[in-house]
Amino acid sequence: MKILSLLFILVLFTSCSKDDDNNMEDEGVFSTTVQFKDYFDFETETICQEPDCEENPDPSFDVTFVFNNSGSFMYWNEGFATMAFVYNKSFSDLSFQNIQDYHFCQQYDDPHGSCVDVSSLPISFVALFKTNEGNYYAVQHISEDRDKGVTFRYKLLE
Repeated sequence: MKILSLLFILVLFTSCSKDDDNNMEDEGVFSTTVQFKDYFDFETETICQEPDCEENPDPSFDVTFVFNNSGSFMYWNEGFATMAFVYNKSFSDLSFQNIQDYHFCQQYDDPHGSCVDVSSLPISFVALFKTNEGNYYAVQHISEDRDKGVTFRYKLLE
């Protein structure tokens, strides 16, 4: 009877601890993979499926990645989201209290020093996003594959 009870508890624990649907890593940290040029929405965890999304993404979509010979680059949905570049803190160390320490770039040619020439930067930073909905997310590039896309992790900063 004890073995049966232990087996039931083990099965129950295993099924409750999996979170494959959300790709949850640590509590509040999620990871996902997107194709290059797909726009991703942090709040709904969805990829833009509209035919003109690459050129004209809906305001709810926040991040996209492009690929060239140097590797992948992270961009924000200019006009609806903003992005700050973080070089001095790790992904796990970032919190809501850090937001005021960084300049959020409004557009790709934002004249602020931290936003200059964003298209030539490698992904060696953690990004902070302010979404169109007003939420803040920390985002970190994990890996890339020319055929499979980009894997990244993100967390809501509250």
